[in-house]
Amino acid sequence: MKINFSQFKKTVESHWKKSNPVFSFVLTPLSLLYEFVGKSRHWLYQQPILGTQKHPLPIIVVGNLYVGGTGKTPTVIYLAQELVKDGFKVGIVSRGYGRTSHGTLEVNTQGSAKDYGDEPLLIAQKTGCPTVVSTERNHAIDYLVNHFPDLELIVSDDGLQHYQMDRDVEIVVFPYNDIHKSLKLLPNGPLRESLTRLQSVPFILISNTPENHINKKQVKESLNCEQSQIFFSSIQFNELYPLNQPEYIIKFNFFHQKQVAAACAIANPERFFNELETLGINLSSKIVFQDHEILPIQELAKQYECVIITEKDAVKIQDTSLENVFVLPITISVLGNFSDAVIDYLTEHYNRN
Repeated sequence: MKINFSQFKKTVESHWKKSNPVFSFVLTPLSLLYEFVGKSRHWLYQQPILGTQKHPLPIIVVGNLYVGGTGKTPTVIYLAQELVKDGFKVGIVSRGYGRTSHGTLEVNTQGSAKDYGDEPLLIAQKTGCPTVVSTERNHAIDYLVNHFPDLELIVSDDGLQHYQMDRDVEIVVFPYNDIHKSLKLLPNGPLRESLTRLQSVPFILISNTPENHINKKQVKESLNCEQSQIFFSSIQFNELYPLNQPEYIIKFNFFHQKQVAAACAIANPERFFNELETLGINLSSKIVFQDHEILPIQELAKQYECVIITEKDAVKIQDTSLENVFVLPITISVLGNFSDAVIDYLTEHYNRN
């Protein structure tokens, strides 16, 4: 019997959102085993048995506990930009998920997402920081250290569970909507690590926070992370621009009375669609592809009068001839002096010989 893995994945993810008693019964023992293996692995890397590779520069890891999107990539971009504004020379490493290439590669901002992955390419373009991809983050860090001797800090895009890499600061991006949920470990839920992992993390950034819903005390009590510094971020959607022409701005009223399709291959498509409708853009179609997939943009452009996509999708498309495709860029804003707090923590705790 042939298994449709795509459909199976959707079924399991549906169970994560609304628990199925049969699935829970079957998957709970596997989650317990997963938790035991994960905690054992974490402990072993803290011992001389396995150990971690240390580096001559401070390493900041921006990660999450989830399978799927939490706003990690915009956070990496925001933090790197803020650190650069503060005068630091920053390098970035990433796994390069979804790329077809192999080995350790420095991201060329004019290159293809097929070579580097969509997120690392977007990060490099947005930050201007030297960015290196490798399945072994230690190799990527070594590359940066050897090729960019003036660097002062390295930010790792994800890698919270990549324990071979020593780190000086851990930042977990946690979605606001999941603060009070009873989340379970893989495969019975979306968590890569138990929520108890938050107790060892110095910084937690609550992402996608609605206005007037900021309560640090409530978050600390719910997540049981009294030792962590809590910050809150919210998504800022900026004005649209034509595909591969970010220097031009398209006003929202341009799309009034037009047939508009929104298409994306991201982890949380509903957020993208909802924002477009909030901006007053009436969508005739909402088209979703699997995360990191390349949109069939030529076909979509022929079918619809206007097509709106995300920057994460746009970075994978080099065609400049499509005049009816538009991009919605996003940034995040963080309440408080987030980057300053990270630097203060490093100043107090960093002691690398």
